[in-house]
Amino acid sequence: MKLSKMKRVLSATVALMMIGTSLPFTVNAAGSSANNSTLYGDANTDGVVDISDAVLIAQYVKNPGKTYISKQGLVNADVFNVGSGVTIDDANTIKKYLIDLISELPEEPSINVTPQKALLNYDFNSGLSSWTGRGPATVTATDTAYYGTSGKSMYVSGRTAEWNGAAVSLGSDFKAGQTYSISCAALQTSGGSAEIQISLQQGGNNGTTAVYSHIASATCKSGEWTKLENTSFTIPDNAGDMTLYVETVQSTGDLMDFYIDDVVIAPMGTTSSVKTGGTGKVPASSSGDPVDVDPTKWDNYQETASSQYIDFYKSSIKHMGNTYRLNQKLAAAEQGAPLTVAYLGGSITEGKNYTTPFSNYLKNTFAKGSFREINAGLSGTSSVVGLVRSEAQIVSQKPDIIFLEFSVNDHEDIMYKKCFESCIKKFLEMPNAPAVGIIITRAKGGFSSQNQMYPIGKNFDIPVISMDDALTKAFNSRFLNTSDYYTDEYHPHQKGGQLIADCMAYYVRQALKSRNQSSGYTLPSSYVYGAEYSDTVNVDPKNLNNFSAGSWTSGYGYNNSGLNYSYTLNGGNPMKFKTQGKGLIIVFKANSSGMGSINVTVNGKTTKISGNKQYTWGGPDAELGYYQNTSGDLDVSISGSGQFTIWGVGLIK
Repeated sequence: MKLSKMKRVLSATVALMMIGTSLPFTVNAAGSSANNSTLYGDANTDGVVDISDAVLIAQYVKNPGKTYISKQGLVNADVFNVGSGVTIDDANTIKKYLIDLISELPEEPSINVTPQKALLNYDFNSGLSSWTGRGPATVTATDTAYYGTSGKSMYVSGRTAEWNGAAVSLGSDFKAGQTYSISCAALQTSGGSAEIQISLQQGGNNGTTAVYSHIASATCKSGEWTKLENTSFTIPDNAGDMTLYVETVQSTGDLMDFYIDDVVIAPMGTTSSVKTGGTGKVPASSSGDPVDVDPTKWDNYQETASSQYIDFYKSSIKHMGNTYRLNQKLAAAEQGAPLTVAYLGGSITEGKNYTTPFSNYLKNTFAKGSFREINAGLSGTSSVVGLVRSEAQIVSQKPDIIFLEFSVNDHEDIMYKKCFESCIKKFLEMPNAPAVGIIITRAKGGFSSQNQMYPIGKNFDIPVISMDDALTKAFNSRFLNTSDYYTDEYHPHQKGGQLIADCMAYYVRQALKSRNQSSGYTLPSSYVYGAEYSDTVNVDPKNLNNFSAGSWTSGYGYNNSGLNYSYTLNGGNPMKFKTQGKGLIIVFKANSSGMGSINVTVNGKTTKISGNKQYTWGGPDAELGYYQNTSGDLDVSISGSGQFTIWGVGLIK
């Protein structure tokens, strides 16, 4: 649908004035097309292409984290060089359409990149040049993936925050106030869509303040090379050295590895030859999409350990479980897909005595592409605390394989049982379909939570590896002494950790044999104790509605554990906020004495929580503050006495 020429001219004239300002107004972007189909130019999906669409796009490009455009709106908005993502060129194209400079949308530019026009051109075929990792990220040149028919790309891995990525200094040839075309090809294989962006940092060195500018972004489908491009980016007039970098969008939780190729900086108006969905090599997917598996590859493998140790390993397999996901992930890794293994547990996991050797086994045996380990162990914590931490520590990292270890930390209370079961359900429902397993350890005196954890694992039909069974049998037969495993009442020493890793590796080899392979996996329709807390996420109360801190003082979180804030009580005024969900799990500082207590009042119902707990040493503990069967409004007030400290508020959605 087109507007009359007079209306278009007036609208575009107003837009030219407004878009040139700081855009202090708001455009409604909440409309939707009647049939949700593509109407090019209709960024706000109200069924009409007019100047409000151009203004919305300009706002989005200027402040992508603060301006919302729906998924369909982003498709509609991409009207200049379709597939290049949403840039200021799209707003300009809509303005040209409204004043009849072009007759239809989308607009396909006619200028193509030539080597003579490119001011900088990185194809990574000869290496990284001057590109480096940003933050803890690492970059390598690889032929595992590339855009085009041959060559290499830059692989970015080891990211722990959205801003971690790949960076290159632009040097003194690039000047503030000048306008360039900047583009690249990007690829990720996380199993879901993720937004990747090109950004510019100016300053930040030698005491200068860093200023950041958005250049271009695009929603990248898993397994598809995608073009990021802005053909008219003007370098802002800011002081300091300039660094070009590629990252994911803040607060999205997208921390996946990705590939970058054909980075081009050229004169304004130059269009990259990269096409979204164009020809390129893509590594095997780690998304859960089926990959080819050789079912007999491990059938003739001969174990090298003694018969006594092989019997020890066999005794640890409490439940073989469904092996489909594990087979798929390891087969994909052997074909070059990134492989990430994650561990969630207490101090036995945090100590790394079993995680490091088992990760090394997976890396050396299966990983032909990149490998990453996530150790989310936290001393003295149960699966209740683990559930609150899991969204940030595990889910957002999109691991391929996950192991849980809480068997000497959890107790018989129903809350522990439900939270452990909820963790497993949460992980198994992740879009990238990870393989999930349970590790059951035991105390020297014999305590473990096997009796409550094994039925959960069996119901989900996932592997249960029981060091409880293996060690008990070995101690009773005198094959092993407790000194061969323990460094104290609960923890394995280095050789003890190696025994756990050996049992896990033995399980993997058995799972890969043809007789144990499964053809698919389906989640159970019922649960042993209950998994109603599986949608729990840690939220900071200050980001919720009607927040009032009262007498609570905010502070830092706890040990980079996913508990990234604190509130400590220093008076009698309650903390208040409103939100929506089913309930709250409160994570707090616990010790044997002196911790105070709180009253958590939600919708008029009060639950008292004491910070004085046995078997705690000033670390995190957690209790249910409130729960209702259906999601709804939650009006929350938290008051108390003493120096009570909150480290997390798990919102049960």
